[in-house]
Amino acid sequence: MSFPYPSGYAPTPGGYAPAPGGYAPAPGGYAPAPGYPPSGGMPQPAPAPPGLPYAAQPYPSAANYPPGNAFPGQGGMPMPDQSSGYPSAYPAYPSGGGAPYPPGDNSSYPPGANPPYSQGGMPYPSGANTSYPPGGGTPYPTGDFNPSAPAGSTAYPPQIGGSNTVAGGSPYPASGSTQNSGSPYPASSSAPYPTSNQPGSSTMSSGYPTAASSSTKSSTPPVKPQPTNSSATSAYSSQLKDGNLTSYYECAKKPGDSGLVKPLTSGFDPEADATQLKNCLKSSFLNETVIVNILPHRSNAQRQKIRLMYKTMYGKDLLQDLQDRLTGDFESVTVGLLMKPAEYDAYLIHRAIQGLGTDEDVLVEILCTRTNAQIQELGHQYRELYKATIEQHMQGDTSGHFMRMLISLSNGARQEDQGVNAQKAEDDAKKLYKAGAARLGTDESTFNSVFVSQSFEQLRAVFAAYQRLYKKDMEKVIKSEMSGDLEKGMKAIVRFTLDKHSYFANVLYKAMKGIGTDEKSLIRTLVSRSEIDLEQINRSFSNIKGESKPLSHWIKKETSGPFRDMLIHIIGGGH
Repeated sequence: MSFPYPSGYAPTPGGYAPAPGGYAPAPGGYAPAPGYPPSGGMPQPAPAPPGLPYAAQPYPSAANYPPGNAFPGQGGMPMPDQSSGYPSAYPAYPSGGGAPYPPGDNSSYPPGANPPYSQGGMPYPSGANTSYPPGGGTPYPTGDFNPSAPAGSTAYPPQIGGSNTVAGGSPYPASGSTQNSGSPYPASSSAPYPTSNQPGSSTMSSGYPTAASSSTKSSTPPVKPQPTNSSATSAYSSQLKDGNLTSYYECAKKPGDSGLVKPLTSGFDPEADATQLKNCLKSSFLNETVIVNILPHRSNAQRQKIRLMYKTMYGKDLLQDLQDRLTGDFESVTVGLLMKPAEYDAYLIHRAIQGLGTDEDVLVEILCTRTNAQIQELGHQYRELYKATIEQHMQGDTSGHFMRMLISLSNGARQEDQGVNAQKAEDDAKKLYKAGAARLGTDESTFNSVFVSQSFEQLRAVFAAYQRLYKKDMEKVIKSEMSGDLEKGMKAIVRFTLDKHSYFANVLYKAMKGIGTDEKSLIRTLVSRSEIDLEQINRSFSNIKGESKPLSHWIKKETSGPFRDMLIHIIGGGH
């Protein structure tokens, strides 16, 4: 190869730019750049004709690649040995005969002699059209094929006592017997294992077990029974037997408690109410007054009869029809009134957990203030509606000591029948002091164990004992020992324990005080306490320090339209 400029640098018009120190010598000139392959890319091998192995197509000639020294610092990569050609595109299929695989020219199993398969110990059925392959004296194959199992062992668990369930809970059905209930495997008499659509086939036979091979999983964790104790179960069964809606409210009442929404004692006609509501909802002009004049004037039990009659007459759910026509806060309060009380509490908890961010105030208010019977019933409703327990959902949205407190409360196992024991109250007060003020840091679990397990009457005795022994009220103790959501939850228990009516009055006051109105808290409190103790809460509202105006004044001031009318009817008792 000759160089175009043997005397050195190539000429350039106008000369070279000055270079301090001069240009490096280039005897004989710079070598020309070696030739790179065409920009169109390297030629690819032609596709193999159908049915031929890739070996029929050799690698492209090395002459088509640039020489090894064409790239800096690279001596050229050797091409792989291609003397034996590419492997076969797909193996031949067995023709049937002595191989331990199902016979048939279209079998999707590879032949036994074709690596990586072998003919020894493979767990394929023999093709005898039996439900399960034979082996080992049981209807299941031996486990020689299992690398982790010892030779001769059984890969499948043996049957016990002729039943179709083995130790450990594995539901393998017996060959030739009826499928065990709950088993994910098909019954042998109706769904033998397929002989054609095996792994490698383009379709999936219906003979495969569906439960084990499903590619989809439920996004909701499996439901586990909610823990209970005997006293909670007893309270639940005795106070809420037969789904008595009134009992959900009655079991929360204390002597002297009275709701402001009461049953319509004369002239109650669910058919007439359902007809009025239907006419209202189908009208192009929605008259909310019809709804206001009916729902808060009936007890929840009566509303359920209206809802049932509506569905009987029109084949539609009244709750769904109301949600389709109503909007905003008026819709929210109407839905709350029409739901069963436990259903409404479950709905509120689910919305608090699964909504945008976790509404800890709702979780605290409901779980800290409901009786065991109420918590048991709302837990049942929650599982029915959302296919999971409250505990399962809370574990994904809360954490730490606050989560543990909520889980403890969600069990509904407070010792409600516990009589007041003065000595135990003093002992628990000392225990709380040692867990908090008497040490560096706080033992939150001790506070949790006392606050959640003892009856409200016993807790009042504990708080009084602490005040007597250490000259500090319990709310201030909580404030100095805790923070965040845990502090909020523990304070709620203290305040509800000391005066439940004042607790809810303050929830209402905070919902309307200051800039803006917390309509959710307003609706939740008025609806959930409407048939329990709203009369006492209404009176307690006027006793809040620095407040002289009644609850009705604040509602009229902070709300408007049909929403305001509905709330006024609720606190007016609807009569």
